[in-house]
Amino acid sequence: MFLVPALLLQHCAVSSACRAGDPGCQPDLMPVLFYGSSTAFNQTSSSSCQNRSFCTVYLTADTPNPFGPAFTGIAGADAFCQASPNRPSHVVQAKAFLVGTGVRIASVSANAGDGQIDWVLFPGKEYRKADGVTVIGTTLANRLLSLPLNSGFSFIGDTLQLTGMNPDWTFPAGGDCAGWTGGGTNAGVSFGDSVDAGALNGGTLLCSSGPVKLRCVEQ
Repeated sequence: MFLVPALLLQHCAVSSACRAGDPGCQPDLMPVLFYGSSTAFNQTSSSSCQNRSFCTVYLTADTPNPFGPAFTGIAGADAFCQASPNRPSHVVQAKAFLVGTGVRIASVSANAGDGQIDWVLFPGKEYRKADGVTVIGTTLANRLLSLPLNSGFSFIGDTLQLTGMNPDWTFPAGGDCAGWTGGGTNAGVSFGDSVDAGALNGGTLLCSSGPVKLRCVEQ
């Protein structure tokens, strides 16, 4: 019998009054009903994905603009990901796929993965979309994904997503709205359905423009 987290049983108002056939009160069926298999259930039962077979990437809903009332700074972007209604239930902690000087760095040199600070990808890890099936790609030892990706970060074509990075993972990429605080002029954005360099940078967006999305990565 599989142990079922309490949150999956929250629909049972009184445990002794479970109705026959109520899946929320049948722990033996929970792995299959919620995750498709007992294996998938075991993979999602850990609080961190670092020691599991894959990590999940999901998108926030549109932000009104890349800063200000949506979030302030990298920490605010992380909090925005964490609070997103789009966060899958098995994702305990997530951070924004976003870079900023001295706060979050993916690579100092082109495609090298050097000088990383608080980078959100693990080495040698497979990343999948929120459906838990579609593989985006697997990181190298330098914690960067090889291009082209297996699939884009999102299912929706031409979805603008903030990254702040160049196509080679370096920073800055045409601007970061003054450290994602609402100042400055431009923000580096990417295309969600791109599998090539456009997945990292597809151009810039005025800091007063929108809507855009944040790309969130399970930790």
